[in-house]
Amino acid sequence: MDIQNLISQGRLEEFTEEIFDAQIKARFTTGANHFDSAKKLFDLRNPDDSLNVIYSTLYEAARIFCQTLLLLNKYKTCGKYHHGTTFLAAKIILADSTLDIAFARFEKMRSRRNTIEYGSSLIEISESDITQAIIDIEILSDKIRIIIDERLGRTQIALD
Repeated sequence: MDIQNLISQGRLEEFTEEIFDAQIKARFTTGANHFDSAKKLFDLRNPDDSLNVIYSTLYEAARIFCQTLLLLNKYKTCGKYHHGTTFLAAKIILADSTLDIAFARFEKMRSRRNTIEYGSSLIEISESDITQAIIDIEILSDKIRIIIDERLGRTQIALD
């Protein structure tokens, strides 16, 4: 699978509008805010709290980071499977085999998040699920931030 296949399948499209540095930075910052919020919720949780909200927020952070990468490359998802395509296109663009396992976990995360949000069955998220998601998203966001910094020609985006 490559980007051209996703385009021909109607899952991804290129756009020609100009993208401004501020738009890319704002999108990345939105992902970073979701990520920071989820980590804070995880640190401050009570033992009886459900981890589902934290897991869903972590998923959103990963998705937004991937959308930022697509935006930077002038792609946007379309069609029925936006979120799945977002992760697949980001994986193709990054072309980094060290992220293959993380992207497999993101796919599982997407499926589990959909069950949490839309499913009729209950799903239990464990602390180890959250911890692994945090590790994977940290690696993903660092790689995307480096690409953004290289493309924009300066280091403007910082995760604190």
